[in-house]
Amino acid sequence: MARQTGSEAVLRDMSDIRRQHAAISGAQVPMVRYRGVSKRFGEQIILHYVDFDVAPGERVSIIGPSGSGKTTLLRMLMTLERPTSGTIEVDGELLWHRRVKGQLRPADEKHLAGSAARSAWCFNSSTCFRT
Repeated sequence: MARQTGSEAVLRDMSDIRRQHAAISGAQVPMVRYRGVSKRFGEQIILHYVDFDVAPGERVSIIGPSGSGKTTLLRMLMTLERPTSGTIEVDGELLWHRRVKGQLRPADEKHLAGSAARSAWCFNSSTCFRT
């Protein structure tokens, strides 16, 4: 059983607070949200505590040199690559985690299958190579 770290508890609490604030204020929940996302391949750190939001209808370009993590960001969103740490949300729903009794737990295969279907519509007819 994975233990919840302090940062996961803070991320969970902040996610709940943001969702409640959005409901009260009428603000939109981001379509995509990365919080504290890191990715390592062995000792190689590809992404280090990435935080960013993509609003509904917003278009985003990810640019950078080869090996900087652009494809890894997209692969994690499409559930093809598991983040080492942090959370990713699509339309307010956790992608790689699920809440069990108020705590974050790694997602099971059933949750991931539903998550992959939800995240696929973020790209509608666009691809990494053609928009």
